[in-house]
Amino acid sequence: NVVTGLGLGGWGDLLFHIRAAVFFAEQGGWPNQSFFLAGQPVGYAFLADFISGLFWRLGFSIGNSFTIPTILLAAFFLLAFEWVVIRLTKSVRAAILSVVLFMGFGGLSGWSILPELSPDTWAKLRTLPHGITVWREQNYAVLNPFVMMLHQRSFLLGFPLFVVLLFLSWKFLEEKSLKVLGAITFAAILLAFFHPFTWLAFLMVFPAWMFWLTVFRVRSFSRRELLMTCAALALMALGGFLVVKGLQPSAGASSITLKIGWLATDISWIQFWIKNIGLYLVLGPLTVIYFWQRNRMLALLVLAGFTPFVAANLFQFAPWDWDNTKVFAPSWLILTIGVGSLISSWWEQDHPGVKMLALACLPILMLSGALEVARVIAYRSEPMVITSVADLSLGEAVRARLGKSAVLLTEPEASHPVFMYSGRPSFVAYEGWLWSQAWKGKYEQRLLDAKSIYQGNDASRELIKKNQIDYVVIGPPEVKAGANKQWFDSNYPAVLTQQDYTLFDVRGRGQTTQAKEVKPEGEL
Repeated sequence: NVVTGLGLGGWGDLLFHIRAAVFFAEQGGWPNQSFFLAGQPVGYAFLADFISGLFWRLGFSIGNSFTIPTILLAAFFLLAFEWVVIRLTKSVRAAILSVVLFMGFGGLSGWSILPELSPDTWAKLRTLPHGITVWREQNYAVLNPFVMMLHQRSFLLGFPLFVVLLFLSWKFLEEKSLKVLGAITFAAILLAFFHPFTWLAFLMVFPAWMFWLTVFRVRSFSRRELLMTCAALALMALGGFLVVKGLQPSAGASSITLKIGWLATDISWIQFWIKNIGLYLVLGPLTVIYFWQRNRMLALLVLAGFTPFVAANLFQFAPWDWDNTKVFAPSWLILTIGVGSLISSWWEQDHPGVKMLALACLPILMLSGALEVARVIAYRSEPMVITSVADLSLGEAVRARLGKSAVLLTEPEASHPVFMYSGRPSFVAYEGWLWSQAWKGKYEQRLLDAKSIYQGNDASRELIKKNQIDYVVIGPPEVKAGANKQWFDSNYPAVLTQQDYTLFDVRGRGQTTQAKEVKPEGEL
């Protein structure tokens, strides 16, 4: 179980996705409000979690609801990737190498880690820093894209569609078919729903590929074809933007800021990228030169693939600078196609020195990424438990008693069991998930109101009414944060008490027990 482990071991994103999957399953379709910010649109693209929610609704466990679609979608992606590379290069060896390089993509960090892996390699893998290719203290900041797609689940749908779009783009640039251009337009807009960052990267790659083909006179296009392509690009951009804006109104151009060098703040830019993508920094440009006479379509695809790389080194595309990795990832995919094809071509040469060069490149290109994949497998073999049977039972009890649209107030903690398993919209969730997804300005007052409500006073009643909160949860996280449970006991009825958690029904109530109206004797 590479994805979640038998005990659902994982990190912050997994908690988030579990919450999303349970919410989608309970809401019985695509919901009309967010699961972590009640009253707001769903936000972002959680289609992979929607699929997991369907599995959970069919009776699968939480773990299997994530594992099964992840394995199926990852397998589909790898097969689609191989098929597209075969069509582009006419080489099965190049296709296999491209997939292998993608799965082991990384820089030079693996070599520095090796001395730490003995004598107990398996145990040491589990205790390495957060990813061998993600070690900020050592300026390693590129996450292996294969591991990325397992954790950041939108890639499970975004990557397969992206490679299909690369194939359709190749077909259009070869045949100039308007039907193919229409298919590209539709698929690109759909990609914005699957994964907005991959959609953004495609909007850079496709026109750049066509631009380089035109500039170097590899292909010529009539004025009509150019106008139709520009119109299609405008539709891709506008349609995708409306999708993203509909999911998350706070998203927009204001989220994009100039940040030259990305995370290369404590090291020179060149050194940073030598450490992070290693030999790819040399073999990428060499691929363009090598295939210039042999396969110019491939050479210029690799050149176009550098466009998101350059853009993400100049601009920050989300509130959290780390999210630029999602813009870089399609560049890594294209880079592995080019470098895989280059090494395959070298292997076909009769000169033994060239074959030795091809073999020597593989461990340098793959060591850190392969260790990262091994680290994940080692970690999942003995995962840290982040939930329990009692938590699942609590969630089941909450779901049985509350309407699916009931708004809950809990302490905004990532692993809160009621938050994770209630399947009901939350008034406000963990702040790290809110600011990083461009909800700035929508949640700050809610955090203040939540804190005031838990103080338990007259202002609490007004804030509950103002924010249209239906139920307030008080359990260990709330008590630890200073919640006044005694006040809620005196003012609101408890609809559920289980596992040290109490749910109070605060809809239209708020009078103290002493102040309740006493009806005349005999009156019902």
